[in-house]
Amino acid sequence: QVQQGTNDITVVLDQPNGIPDDNSDNESITWKVAANNNTLLTPFRQNFNSSFDAWTILNPTDGMDWNTRMTNYGQSLYFNSFSNTTLSDQAWIVSPIFDLSNLNEASLHFDYTYAQRSGSEERLQAFISNDCGSTLTQVFDLSGSALSNQSSTLDYVPTDKEDWTNKSLGYIDLQPFLGNSEVVVAFAVTNDNGNNVYLDNIELFLTNDPTPLRPANNYLITHSEEGSFGITFNLPDYQPVEIEIIDALGRPVKHEFLADMLNQTVPVNVNIPGLYIIGVNINGQYSTTKIIAR
Repeated sequence: QVQQGTNDITVVLDQPNGIPDDNSDNESITWKVAANNNTLLTPFRQNFNSSFDAWTILNPTDGMDWNTRMTNYGQSLYFNSFSNTTLSDQAWIVSPIFDLSNLNEASLHFDYTYAQRSGSEERLQAFISNDCGSTLTQVFDLSGSALSNQSSTLDYVPTDKEDWTNKSLGYIDLQPFLGNSEVVVAFAVTNDNGNNVYLDNIELFLTNDPTPLRPANNYLITHSEEGSFGITFNLPDYQPVEIEIIDALGRPVKHEFLADMLNQTVPVNVNIPGLYIIGVNINGQYSTTKIIAR
């Protein structure tokens, strides 16, 4: 029985054609199989400054795995191709299961960086599965100069935000996978003994916008169209949020409690133009903003 985590499955051929095998060196084959019953809320954000034990890391041939290293983002995931002389060595990181069955839009965003060393071409791929990883659909594949945003003959470590590839390139529209409840994302890096590949800030948004709004503070209020606006959050982790809206006469317009807010946008519609006061309580931290609805 396959257990939670990484498992080795070995098949041994004993007495082929009913007779003992004279060459016992090639009578078995072993596969690595990972089982992960953990789940993620949607949306989600995974950086690597804290525990990511719910994700699965494995190398099918017991070679080098993804590891972590200090960068300008704090702790980032990286693969040490600079020191890895095993060509075509491949490491994987696979998410827990997440549910897209009730969403109208969703997209996945991630940061990556790689400094190519002349003559070598590391490869980074991303895959989506809608059946817990049994089958995979490739959704991202870059290698060599197409993956790299600079070159280096040294053991590469990113030190600045500009070292990382723009978010719009690390973007996957999840529209083809909506309606499924057993979705996982996997990233695979393939070694060419060139230079290190880094991955960080894997984030799922409930929109397919390639450049979703990311407020500098906990939230931002934006007008979308006449009589409506949105409250977009950018919280460091899941937080309970209370939203209260009153009009200029002090009459309540909206009062809502929301659990597990992270990067969602809450739409608000008002029927009458005028001045409104929006109160937002984030886990006990209360603030108010005045807006004019036209």
